[in-house]
Amino acid sequence: MVLEIKWIDDKKYCAKFKNIELEINENSEKWNINGINEFLIELASDLPDKEKIELKVDQEKQNSDKVYNHIVDLFSNFVQEYNNNLSTN
Repeated sequence: MVLEIKWIDDKKYCAKFKNIELEINENSEKWNINGINEFLIELASDLPDKEKIELKVDQEKQNSDKVYNHIVDLFSNFVQEYNNNLSTN
């Protein structure tokens, strides 16, 4: 399954998994610890057993936009940990 980090404009981003989206901007009510946790729990709960997550990012944006790069790093850590746990269980 694919978790995509999208750049929308200079101050707006989105994490999308299937039909689950987390809007990421300075005015987002969900861009906080609780909102991120809810998104990740919903994402992990919606995955079929033993299915790994693929992170899809815009490499050009990651290299040129510090905020986008930070968001990618946050979700990369989750994806790596989740996928590693699958292979050890």
